[in-house]
Amino acid sequence: MFLRFLAFFLYSLIHLSAQDVTVNITVGKDGVERKYYHLKYALTRENSTLVTPKEWLRCKYAILWDEPINPKGCWCREPCWDGSGGFVIYIKKDVFPIPADCNSDWLLLRMNANRTPSVYESSEADLEHALQTKNDLWRKITALHEGNIERLEIVLELNPYVTILSEMPLKLKLDQCNLYFRTANNAYVNHTNKVNIN
Repeated sequence: MFLRFLAFFLYSLIHLSAQDVTVNITVGKDGVERKYYHLKYALTRENSTLVTPKEWLRCKYAILWDEPINPKGCWCREPCWDGSGGFVIYIKKDVFPIPADCNSDWLLLRMNANRTPSVYESSEADLEHALQTKNDLWRKITALHEGNIERLEIVLELNPYVTILSEMPLKLKLDQCNLYFRTANNAYVNHTNKVNIN
């Protein structure tokens, strides 16, 4: 147990120094201020995959690693464009700049599907725009994995699976093997600046 802790600690020292996380404070519709942690990350064919890793062929939450593997996989873990704006890809944990203390060699990176107008009070035009931003990103990711581009800069949101180890200097770790693409008002956000929530 001590050796595992020591290895994780040393890994953290090496990788945490490379963190370039932007902290944004957003006031939600409920009037509550929340901190969001955003990270620019260069996606390559070497650090990501569109093939579901074996340990992710489970249809339960990632923390239930003793669940049986479904050889056909699980639709919610399959890297594909589903038409709703949602998709997943996988990135290698050992080269990701934020350490993750979880039982997979791969981090699941998810784009949430569009939410309905009743959730965001969005117009049809806004929903269509949001869907287009996500589809554009998916097309760039597939172009990367088809060898048409060498790297793709993406923006991630580390919430809600992030623990703050230190505020000054900022040091973080992931609690689970899950990450999200950054979104606001349903749309993918390709920068780390503050955005207004409608």
